[in-house]
Amino acid sequence: DFLRANPRRMFPLLGMDSDDWQLNLLAKLAGEECEPVKRAIIACGRQVGKTALLSVYGAYATMCQAKTVAVSAPSFRQSLELSQKIRRIIQRFNLVSVMKDAVIDLRLSNGGRLVALPPTGTGRGFTLDVLLVDEAAFLGERSDLIEALTPALALADGQLILASSPGPPMGPYIVTGK
Repeated sequence: DFLRANPRRMFPLLGMDSDDWQLNLLAKLAGEECEPVKRAIIACGRQVGKTALLSVYGAYATMCQAKTVAVSAPSFRQSLELSQKIRRIIQRFNLVSVMKDAVIDLRLSNGGRLVALPPTGTGRGFTLDVLLVDEAAFLGERSDLIEALTPALALADGQLILASSPGPPMGPYIVTGK
């Protein structure tokens, strides 16, 4: 309950520095004081904390809100990296036990689930509460990720959170943002 009431506490408890924009957006994504934001595009420069924010929110949503969270990025390796960062946060807090621990799928005793997805041809057949996409501007024209997962998000009235540093003016990041 300590974290559920104020997810912004996670940054200092993890020993992570945070900026006001990260704390404010985390509170809005988590629904700390109002309904959670359903769609967010985070567009900012490199090395400013986008992935840190996605990691903290992914862990919070999975372990404190028992949500099904999917993560993706332009390459499957990047998806796995983000998933590993979220897993480390979940393990560090040790608030819920792990029921299943596979490379691409983590299931918690509270019903929370974390799934790492490749950027194309995936995601059909399950319901998502949250989709986190890191470096979304670099998904490229061939990625059908957002199109394929829109029905999975719609079933749960889920959140779509796209984060990226500047990239080419193409692909789902630009289309979704228009």
